Amino acid sequence: MEKKKRINWIDASRGFAIFGVILFHTGFLPFIQISDPLLMSWILPVFLFTGGWLLKDTPFTFSRVGITIRRLLISFGIAGAVSFLGWIFLRDIYPNQVLLQPIGGELLKWLTGRNPYFDSPLWFIPTYLFASIFMQAIANWWFRRKIIIRSICSLFFITAGFLLSRSFHYPIFSYDLVLIFIGMMMMGSVASTIQIPKFIPRVPFDVLAFILFAVLSISNGYIDIFQRQFGNELLFLICAILGTYCVARLPIQKFSGLARSSMSLLIWHWPIMQWLTYGLFASGLLQQVAANFTKISFTIKEGGAQLLVLQILLCSLYTSIVLFIIFAGKKLVYKYTTRSERSS
Repeated sequence: MEKKKRINWIDASRGFAIFGVILFHTGFLPFIQISDPLLMSWILPVFLFTGGWLLKDTPFTFSRVGITIRRLLISFGIAGAVSFLGWIFLRDIYPNQVLLQPIGGELLKWLTGRNPYFDSPLWFIPTYLFASIFMQAIANWWFRRKIIIRSICSLFFITAGFLLSRSFHYPIFSYDLVLIFIGMMMMGSVASTIQIPKFIPRVPFDVLAFILFAVLSISNGYIDIFQRQFGNELLFLICAILGTYCVARLPIQKFSGLARSSMSLLIWHWPIMQWLTYGLFASGLLQQVAANFTKISFTIKEGGAQLLVLQILLCSLYTSIVLFIIFAGKKLVYKYTTRSERSS
């Protein structure tokens, strides 16, 4: 999400996280009572904790903030506009009229960062942007405070965000989630100054962390940050920290490439899945297996072992097509721009 000096474990963690976002959004993950809690408790917090880890003690300048704003808001605007136009076409012909929402209402949701049907993940961008700008603005002050003060500040912001989220379900630009994001970024910054003592054996510590993460995540159940479904807030926070640590310790370096395209994957996977669902429906391939259609996919009416097989096949299909289209598109754009630069 940020053009900074690359750190392998951060790239790998973020790449694995955005892969998890795509897997979840397909709607076909099997064993959802286990897989959903294990994914949803960390796939977004990992961007926040690592964003705080990368925070530097540099003076606040409008030029640096301008770069951040342009990078995120240009993506927000372009992806939103393209997705919106695609949704206008699909809304009347998509199966069961699932996408048939008021145009003005959906446009307002997009412009105020509130979960539009045509590209729901776009809500994350302004929320992350506001939190990032705030952290850049206080960086000088932040790094001159003692670690106990920084820890208290992080807990204060997270607690305030949780309290506000109980009263408002869809506030403009998710200001309650902005506070939670700021608190998690602060925690990531604090974590960057802490080292596990050498006398603690790393392998048993990692195994314990993995077990604790799995047990607590499954116990806390389904999580949806935008829907303000945190389960137990304290358990959610602990699971988010443990999940980020566990993913950072996994040998998943091959996922680091996904991190470099995390913005593209975040904003384009949702509309691609909508078009894929419509394409499968229009071709007549879904008539025998689809029970109900959702905003991006459908539920399967089969049961037992056949359900599991279909879930795995469709999850793989939706994920692989998304990755192929996005990376093929980026490659074509790169070739085109390179040729244009050479010719000029």
